[in-house]
Amino acid sequence: MDGVAPKALYLAWFRLAYVEKKGAEFESWFADLANHALGADFEAVAAHGRDGDFKCDGLRLSTQTIYQCYAPRQMNQARTVAKIDADFHGARGHWADWMREWTLVHNRDEGLPPRVIQHLDQLRANHPDVAIAVWGGNSSKPSCSASSTAPDGRRCSGSPHPPKASTIWCPRT
Repeated sequence: MDGVAPKALYLAWFRLAYVEKKGAEFESWFADLANHALGADFEAVAAHGRDGDFKCDGLRLSTQTIYQCYAPRQMNQARTVAKIDADFHGARGHWADWMREWTLVHNRDEGLPPRVIQHLDQLRANHPDVAIAVWGGNSSKPSCSASSTAPDGRRCSGSPHPPKASTIWCPRT
């Protein structure tokens, strides 16, 4: 089997899981991918009783990034803005001395609604000390690159955010 078929299968698996997983299942899936891609540089944060997860589904140590997942069954602009506001400000409250970046990870393939984008832009303007990013939509397509190979000859590279590209190992074929 040539290298194109495994890459196409991997991309198909990724796209199917990315679109179909919702809520806590999406959070868990993201944490699994991030663990594979970033290794010890990523720590998943699990909700615990009344404390919850401190508005953090995972963190990347080297960049001091807080990841917050959002994958509702249906996206409503007002609820999404309220969720982003609560999650961002909650994370700042819990991780204030540590958080340098905050990333919203969503699974809405067509992107976010305009009021949500405007709200994110307002948060960026009001909090220039925190880099605010969005992973999702068309930027969430992993790619396999021949220029980046592992000892076994296969490596899929890419993350939902190209400037912070990481790697996810492809299964052997």
